Amino acid sequence: MPPPSPAPRPPFSDETLRSTLRLARSLGFVIAFLAGLLFLLLLVVWFVGLLLGFYAAGLAGAVYCFLSAVVNYFLWEELPSLQRLVEERQYAVVQDRLVLWMVLGLLFFVVEGVVLVFAYLEAESLARSLSVPPAGPTPPPGAVG
Repeated sequence: MPPPSPAPRPPFSDETLRSTLRLARSLGFVIAFLAGLLFLLLLVVWFVGLLLGFYAAGLAGAVYCFLSAVVNYFLWEELPSLQRLVEERQYAVVQDRLVLWMVLGLLFFVVEGVVLVFAYLEAESLARSLSVPPAGPTPPPGAVG
Protein backbone atom coordinates (compact mmCIF):
# COMPACT_ATOMS: atom_id res chain seq x y z
CA MET A 1 0.00 0.00 0.00
CA PRO A 2 1.56 3.33 -1.02
CA PRO A 3 2.07 5.96 1.66
CA PRO A 4 -0.62 8.62 1.84
CA SER A 5 0.10 11.57 -0.34
CA PRO A 6 0.75 14.87 1.41
CA ALA A 7 -1.89 17.55 1.38
CA PRO A 8 -1.83 19.43 -1.92
CA ARG A 9 0.13 22.65 -1.79
CA PRO A 10 -2.12 25.66 -2.28
CA PRO A 11 -1.17 28.22 -4.90
CA PHE A 12 -0.27 30.62 -2.09
CA SER A 13 2.37 30.50 0.62
CA ASP A 14 1.67 30.02 4.29
CA GLU A 15 5.25 30.90 5.25
CA THR A 16 4.12 34.19 6.81
CA LEU A 17 1.80 32.34 9.17
CA ARG A 18 4.49 29.81 10.01
CA SER A 19 7.06 32.48 10.82
CA THR A 20 4.51 34.48 12.82
CA LEU A 21 3.73 31.43 14.95
CA ARG A 22 7.47 30.77 15.44
CA LEU A 23 7.90 34.38 16.58
CA ALA A 24 4.95 34.08 18.97
CA ARG A 25 6.42 30.88 20.42
CA SER A 26 9.80 32.53 20.99
CA LEU A 27 8.12 35.53 22.59
CA GLY A 28 6.02 33.24 24.78
CA PHE A 29 9.09 31.53 26.19
CA VAL A 30 11.02 34.75 26.79
CA ILE A 31 8.03 36.49 28.37
CA ALA A 32 7.22 33.50 30.58
CA PHE A 33 10.80 33.42 31.82
CA LEU A 34 11.06 37.17 32.42
CA ALA A 35 7.62 37.40 34.03
CA GLY A 36 8.56 34.53 36.34
CA LEU A 37 11.74 36.31 37.39
CA LEU A 38 9.87 39.57 37.89
CA PHE A 39 7.26 37.71 39.94
CA LEU A 40 9.95 36.38 42.27
CA LEU A 41 11.53 39.82 42.59
CA LEU A 42 8.21 41.51 43.33
CA LEU A 43 7.32 38.79 45.81
CA VAL A 44 10.56 39.39 47.70
CA VAL A 45 10.00 43.17 47.63
CA TRP A 46 6.43 42.69 48.86
CA PHE A 47 7.55 40.38 51.65
CA VAL A 48 10.31 42.77 52.79
CA GLY A 49 7.84 45.65 52.68
CA LEU A 50 5.41 43.63 54.74
CA LEU A 51 8.11 42.96 57.34
CA LEU A 52 8.91 46.68 57.47
CA GLY A 53 5.25 47.57 57.95
CA PHE A 54 4.46 48.92 54.48
CA TYR A 55 1.10 48.42 52.84
CA ALA A 56 0.99 45.31 50.64
CA ALA A 57 0.07 47.07 47.39
CA GLY A 58 2.96 45.44 45.48
CA LEU A 59 1.27 42.07 45.70
CA ALA A 60 -1.05 42.92 42.78
CA GLY A 61 1.96 43.37 40.48
CA ALA A 62 3.42 40.07 41.65
CA VAL A 63 0.14 38.26 40.99
CA TYR A 64 -0.12 39.82 37.51
CA CYS A 65 3.46 38.73 36.71
CA PHE A 66 2.71 35.22 37.94
CA LEU A 67 -0.43 34.99 35.78
CA SER A 68 1.50 36.39 32.81
CA ALA A 69 4.22 33.78 33.27
CA VAL A 70 1.66 30.95 33.46
CA VAL A 71 -0.34 32.14 30.42
CA ASN A 72 2.78 32.61 28.31
CA TYR A 73 4.14 29.21 29.33
CA PHE A 74 0.90 27.52 28.26
CA LEU A 75 0.97 29.50 25.01
CA TRP A 76 4.53 28.30 24.44
CA GLU A 77 3.31 24.73 24.99
CA GLU A 78 0.26 25.16 22.67
CA LEU A 79 1.95 26.69 19.64
CA PRO A 80 3.61 23.48 18.33
CA SER A 81 0.17 21.91 17.89
CA LEU A 82 -0.95 25.01 15.98
CA GLN A 83 2.16 24.75 13.81
CA ARG A 84 1.26 21.12 13.01
CA LEU A 85 -2.22 22.24 12.00
CA VAL A 86 -0.68 24.80 9.64
CA GLU A 87 1.43 22.03 8.09
CA GLU A 88 -1.79 20.05 7.57
CA ARG A 89 -3.44 23.13 5.98
CA GLN A 90 -6.21 23.28 8.59
CA TYR A 91 -6.28 27.06 8.70
CA ALA A 92 -9.86 27.38 9.96
CA VAL A 93 -9.00 25.24 13.00
CA VAL A 94 -5.88 27.33 13.61
CA GLN A 95 -8.00 30.45 13.42
CA ASP A 96 -10.52 29.09 15.93
CA ARG A 97 -7.84 28.03 18.40
CA LEU A 98 -5.97 31.32 18.10
CA VAL A 99 -8.92 33.36 19.40
CA LEU A 100 -8.38 32.41 23.05
CA TRP A 101 -4.62 32.88 22.90
CA MET A 102 -5.00 36.17 21.07
CA VAL A 103 -7.23 37.58 23.83
CA LEU A 104 -4.99 36.23 26.60
CA GLY A 105 -1.93 37.58 24.80
CA LEU A 106 -3.48 41.04 24.64
CA LEU A 107 -4.31 40.88 28.36
CA PHE A 108 -0.97 39.56 29.60
CA PHE A 109 1.56 40.99 27.13
CA VAL A 110 0.42 43.34 24.41
CA VAL A 111 3.28 42.73 21.97
CA GLU A 112 2.64 39.00 21.90
CA GLY A 113 -1.09 39.65 21.58
CA VAL A 114 -0.47 41.82 18.52
CA VAL A 115 1.70 39.11 16.96
CA LEU A 116 -1.12 36.63 17.55
CA VAL A 117 -3.63 39.05 15.97
CA PHE A 118 -1.42 39.08 12.86
CA ALA A 119 -1.31 35.27 12.92
CA TYR A 120 -5.12 35.17 13.26
CA LEU A 121 -5.58 37.51 10.30
CA GLU A 122 -3.16 35.48 8.19
CA ALA A 123 -4.93 32.22 9.10
CA GLU A 124 -8.25 33.84 8.20
CA SER A 125 -6.88 34.91 4.83
CA LEU A 126 -5.50 31.43 4.13
CA ALA A 127 -8.74 29.74 5.24
CA ARG A 128 -10.74 32.03 2.97
CA SER A 129 -8.39 31.30 0.06
CA LEU A 130 -8.90 27.56 0.52
CA SER A 131 -12.69 27.89 0.63
CA VAL A 132 -12.89 29.77 -2.68
CA PRO A 133 -13.42 27.27 -5.52
CA PRO A 134 -10.82 27.44 -8.27
CA ALA A 135 -11.77 29.70 -11.14
CA GLY A 136 -12.58 27.85 -14.29
CA PRO A 137 -14.82 28.04 -17.27
CA THR A 138 -18.48 28.21 -16.38
CA PRO A 139 -20.75 25.80 -18.20
CA PRO A 140 -23.19 27.31 -20.65
CA PRO A 141 -26.78 27.69 -19.42
CA GLY A 142 -28.80 24.54 -19.88
CA ALA A 143 -25.76 22.25 -19.95
CA VAL A 144 -26.23 19.01 -18.05
CA GLY A 145 -23.31 18.11 -15.76
